[in-house]
Amino acid sequence: AFWTGGINAALVVYGWPFYSIVLAIVSHVFHLSLLHSGYLLNYIFSVLTVLIFIKIVKELGGTTKLLWIAALVMLAYIDFNHFRADILRDNGYWFFYLLSVFYLFRFIQNTRCIDAILWGFSILIGALFRIEGAIFFLLAPFIIFLFKDMSFFQKLKSYFKLNVVLIALALVMSAVFMSHLTQGYHSEKLSDSFSQVISGVSTIYYSLNSMWLNTKLHVIGPLAVNESANFVFFGLFGLYVYSVLALISLGYFIAAIYAQLKKVNPGFGNNRLILFWCIFINLLVTSAFFLQNQGFLSDRYIIPLALTFMIFVPFGLSYLYERWQECPKKWNGNNILFWFVCLTIIWMAVGSLWRFGPSKIYIYKSARWIRKNTPQDSKVYTNHTVLGTLVERKSGGFTPTNSDYFTYQKISQKPWSGYNYAIFITSSGDKKYVSQIEKTMKQKPIEVYYDNHRRDQAYIFKITRKK
Repeated sequence: AFWTGGINAALVVYGWPFYSIVLAIVSHVFHLSLLHSGYLLNYIFSVLTVLIFIKIVKELGGTTKLLWIAALVMLAYIDFNHFRADILRDNGYWFFYLLSVFYLFRFIQNTRCIDAILWGFSILIGALFRIEGAIFFLLAPFIIFLFKDMSFFQKLKSYFKLNVVLIALALVMSAVFMSHLTQGYHSEKLSDSFSQVISGVSTIYYSLNSMWLNTKLHVIGPLAVNESANFVFFGLFGLYVYSVLALISLGYFIAAIYAQLKKVNPGFGNNRLILFWCIFINLLVTSAFFLQNQGFLSDRYIIPLALTFMIFVPFGLSYLYERWQECPKKWNGNNILFWFVCLTIIWMAVGSLWRFGPSKIYIYKSARWIRKNTPQDSKVYTNHTVLGTLVERKSGGFTPTNSDYFTYQKISQKPWSGYNYAIFITSSGDKKYVSQIEKTMKQKPIEVYYDNHRRDQAYIFKITRKK
């Protein structure tokens, strides 16, 4: 869409198309498939994310030993490594988010305009990858007003510097929207953006209200019905805390908290306050996602929060190592914590090399089968947006959300008519619908690929047309 119709055509297909456009450009420049272009970007962004993480630790006063520990902490981080095989826009966002944090540190140290501009451009590009970057763009500069070692005038001046890029962007957007070239379409897109924000807030409200009513009617007994709101609140709070801690890992969490309790790096100064503010913003963003999805929070949404929190880990781990060296044979509290964190890192390193959890390899295998075994002019019907790209054939049938895809009514309409092949990605609860598809098509799938952990499957059908 981008190559044929430009940015407007890309916006019609997807409302936040920056990563897709980058993929298309890389594919065109290096003559790679979209899949391999995605892998190339993954490798680049992953390496850059690790490097900027190490650079931040150095900026906070990290010694050579601390930099090696920081590299170990990032390279062993299992959840970050698990996403390296997935074609996601998040990889770009994670790098530019950390890059913006790095320049925010730099600006606070010397209040130079160049660092403020680099901060603004870094998070602006990050926001083009993921919309939550825009929230960080707006909220991060307010950290200036929490500093006690600056006069109010200095705070206002620094706040203005941090918003130079935002102000320039606002002026450019105002000029664009006022011009006759964008009267209709872009004003509609702007209206859609505001509508999505309002819709998100209302979704959170209705989700909470729905959970409260269901708890009141179906979970809590009549004697405790007045406590249903507390039940929902503390239940969601516990689930959210568990989701965050599980992704950060208990070992990293202990090392980070230990660094704070022992104040192992007095040079943190205002930088510690910056990190706390970044963590707070990420908590707001992830909480909103969590409530909007009624208690579900994807791991990749938590990664920016985890990466920010992990900046403390090398300092805590280094301090634990120094205490262990003082009396390596004594089993005191410091030594027990040191070995627990070390075992956590070893376990995550092993898990990063061999994935024990769910995987999307079965999706890529089904797409590869189509590419290898079907003519170039084949048309493929699928209920999965990623497959629509990976098969490298004319495709259709997918929508941004397919939660209501499998219904007997839709299957009876035979929406795959006019296609040569069909691929259906199913979860364990969709098997009854797959049986209905087989009855409607009057044939069995020619290939099936599995994810043995979640029991998700990819069914490939060859559609036979009536003569």
